[in-house]
Amino acid sequence: MVSVALTMNVLAVTQDEAQATALETRFRRRLGSALTFEHLRSGTRALERLSRESADVVICARETEDVPGLTVLQRVRRDRDTAVVLLDRDALSQLLPSRFDAVLEATAEPADVLDAAYSLLAADGFFDDAARPFHGAFPGSSGRDVKVSGTLEGLTPFDMVLSLTQKRTSGRLYLLLGDVEAQLAFQQGRFVHAEYQQLTGEDAVIKIFLEAELHPNIEFFFEPCSMCLPPGGATLHTSVQEVLLKVALELDRHRLQAGQ
Repeated sequence: MVSVALTMNVLAVTQDEAQATALETRFRRRLGSALTFEHLRSGTRALERLSRESADVVICARETEDVPGLTVLQRVRRDRDTAVVLLDRDALSQLLPSRFDAVLEATAEPADVLDAAYSLLAADGFFDDAARPFHGAFPGSSGRDVKVSGTLEGLTPFDMVLSLTQKRTSGRLYLLLGDVEAQLAFQQGRFVHAEYQQLTGEDAVIKIFLEAELHPNIEFFFEPCSMCLPPGGATLHTSVQEVLLKVALELDRHRLQAGQ
């Protein structure tokens, strides 16, 4: 696995010790020593703690030792922009989730909580803003200054592409699919180039996303650059939404064929 070039501060608020342990185990399997994990039983104490020190992600159970999880989410939302995963599907009748929070079942699997947390952080640019230098651990990456690196566990290539375009990012995203390196390039938020083996442009994007379904633990690294076009110029000339729509349709077609 490529070293993870970010740190994540997670606060779990639940009375259930087993639930807290399972969540920490799942997050630590993904982040290792890059994870800071704190468990509190009290929602009130969690809010006091957040008033002194921020967290990247708050995971809150339906019931805490003293206040409902919904109350914690509403207080966090009022005071700060922090990603919150609330484990209380019934709360959807009382609030409309914002881009900073996700609502799951009370008994959601730790892997689903991890997925939700990563999706919230990706949408808010966490993986862009939490950048650290990284050198040489990815095949062919020697000498590159890599902004973010790791695996796409908890994220999909769709998540990464949308996040990089929404943040008007300039850089190259490299994906290791099996033992083949794929490249996606972005220029000020425009998706301008894709390359996979001998393929470029939309053909390469489709092939990359098809291969990604066969390699769930994709290693990646992101290399910032001011001018990311290949020597021959852009190979993608339509909006990212159009490109991803074509990819989604092609993936559906392949899935239907595989199911026959």
